[in-house]
Amino acid sequence: MTLALCNEVLAHLSFERQCMLAAELGYQGLEIAPFTLAPAP
Repeated sequence: MTLALCNEVLAHLSFERQCMLAAELGYQGLEIAPFTLAPAP
């Protein structure tokens, strides 16, 4: 089974730390919330 986490849950962390933490917790993917890419995507 593949598990993914939405980075919105970890928005208080830097994007780099979000990726590292998701991997450390065993997630195999990170869903990127639109506001991560631009203020008004």
